[in-house]
Amino acid sequence: MKSHILKTIFFIAIFCGNLTNNISASVICPVSIPEQSKLFENTDYGAEYLIITYNEPGFVKKLQELQAFRIAQGISTKIITTTEIGGNSVDTIKNYISEAYTSWDIPPNVILLVGDHDKIPGPAFQSGKKQKTDISDNYYVDIDGDDLPEITIARLPIKDLFNLTNYIDRILAFETSPPDYSAYYNHPVTSMSWTDGLQNMFNAEVTNGFFNVGLNKEPVRENALFNGTVGDSWFVETDVLNYFGPNGLNYIPVTPADLTDWSGNAVNINTNLNSGAFLMVNLDHGTELGWSSPEYWKSDIQGINSADPFFIISINDLNGKFNWSSDCFAEGLINHQFGAAGVIASTTNLNDIASTEYYFALIDALWDNFMPDVNSGNNIYPFTLPAFANTKAKYHLAESGLTNIGSTIYGYHYFGEPFTPIYYNFPETLNIIHDNTFEAGVQSFEVTANVGSTICLSSNNSILATTTGTGNPISFFLDSLNCNDTLIVTVTKQNYIRYSADVVCSSITKIPKTDYENPIQLFPNPANDVVQIISNQLTVKLVSINLYNHSGKLIRKEKSLFFPYQIKRQGLPSGIYFLQIETDKNILESQKLIFK
Repeated sequence: MKSHILKTIFFIAIFCGNLTNNISASVICPVSIPEQSKLFENTDYGAEYLIITYNEPGFVKKLQELQAFRIAQGISTKIITTTEIGGNSVDTIKNYISEAYTSWDIPPNVILLVGDHDKIPGPAFQSGKKQKTDISDNYYVDIDGDDLPEITIARLPIKDLFNLTNYIDRILAFETSPPDYSAYYNHPVTSMSWTDGLQNMFNAEVTNGFFNVGLNKEPVRENALFNGTVGDSWFVETDVLNYFGPNGLNYIPVTPADLTDWSGNAVNINTNLNSGAFLMVNLDHGTELGWSSPEYWKSDIQGINSADPFFIISINDLNGKFNWSSDCFAEGLINHQFGAAGVIASTTNLNDIASTEYYFALIDALWDNFMPDVNSGNNIYPFTLPAFANTKAKYHLAESGLTNIGSTIYGYHYFGEPFTPIYYNFPETLNIIHDNTFEAGVQSFEVTANVGSTICLSSNNSILATTTGTGNPISFFLDSLNCNDTLIVTVTKQNYIRYSADVVCSSITKIPKTDYENPIQLFPNPANDVVQIISNQLTVKLVSINLYNHSGKLIRKEKSLFFPYQIKRQGLPSGIYFLQIETDKNILESQKLIFK
């Protein structure tokens, strides 16, 4: 595993927490989010977020809207088509991803495959439960051959430009302006079917209890009887009941005797989703086309008409089998006009024990207070992202010591755009302070933002700097901006409304320095004590000089000067400094100065 991959704020949390065997948490897990300035800057050779799409007319143009949206929030993003990488075979795609991971200056941490199975095929694997061949995108991102993903991967199983446009427009609107009514955040839905001897009923009710106790919600149940009689047993081991029950986290009663409503059905499920629900969890018996109890099939998705996207976690066999003869259940949820923002579903038949371990780890990866002893307070996830939770749960499963886990690791997929977060609390407004304009040639810009927020400054579809908000002013040192540039300030935080503002040049009279042939020079540079500022154009006169330290703080300002001019060290410590030099020709020249 490449250590520099783990520097991103989005990927760090996957490997932090209760992981001890396969990786060294002490090496890769910081106690706080690292300084991100320049970390995500775009290069010609690499990006944190890689989108691979087949070359359908209009796809790239639409995906560029998503690319600009992610770059603005600090995620370097690259789009590549299957034509550009040499084809759409499994081997071609796998080789391209492996090469990117091992050799790019900024290797991908996240991959989104855009296209259905016939355009971007899912690699085949041998399922252990029924010894049949299934498909899994996990193969593409298992770089070192240990079955675990080195890269978080997601798929948009989109067939045409209409569905792609509908999906991207919906999620961008969702992240820009989340639902503004409380019912959406207060009523998540849990659903299960009762079958004697199985644990899925217990798992669903634990989740329902956590939503109530841990997240202060009023969750809705949609349950049904499938096989057996509800009695006094949850069919779980005593230590499991003690952990989640009244003697432990108090998510669930000692017996299921209080469960009396078993009338869950498709009409009720659609009513709940249309009334507003950020998430629905179903633990049931599944097929390629839906849930068998309570019955909810792909055809029932047409009854969803809410404009507000939701998320689905489906702990069922085969709901995500995207090479099915027609669209599978997960594809139907993504491609519906009013469908899901994201779906976790399996492409194969599952091992029940491994699936339970995966599921509890998944919920804990989304909300680290679900099992508060598991992450040991070391989860610094900045957003609630199901695609990343899917990856983290697979690592937890690998650490669990269970056997027969291959189909679970290979089976579960995330369908949807991987950086779209779950908003689970009514969104608040960020408190952001910064100037509304900048002067041409500026190299320092100050932003104040909420503690724990992610601040990104970008321009011309390139990331200039990102860092984490502290509640106090933060100075960013930037490459020189001119009046042709627009500085975009974007601030994001979990359960807050995304902030974005364009900062424009305050002066239209100043001429970018590129209109002149390097009129100003520093000598010597690096220097020990004194630096000469000279000009190779006799008609240029010196007006003012600003001296900044490496963090962008102004430490000296001088006016009414003449060429040649001396900058004296005067006790400044060794290091890098920046000079902003203005002349009577309205040139704002920026120069790096080093004192030894």
